[in-house]
Amino acid sequence: NIDMQNSCPSHITGLLADAQTSGGLLISMSKEKASTFIDSLNEAGVTEAVEIGEVRPSGTHPIILY
Repeated sequence: NIDMQNSCPSHITGLLADAQTSGGLLISMSKEKASTFIDSLNEAGVTEAVEIGEVRPSGTHPIILY
């Protein structure tokens, strides 16, 4: 649920649909499995794999871009 305000520049909102920043780039798994998975990717030659965040419970507010 994203609320894009009129003041949000188009180059920012464009990132939401840019093929380089969406689709197929994120993998979700338990925190306990992440480092082993990243190690496996590294051994297979994928050296750019990193843990970038965590999933948290939904809040009361949607994402708002200004």
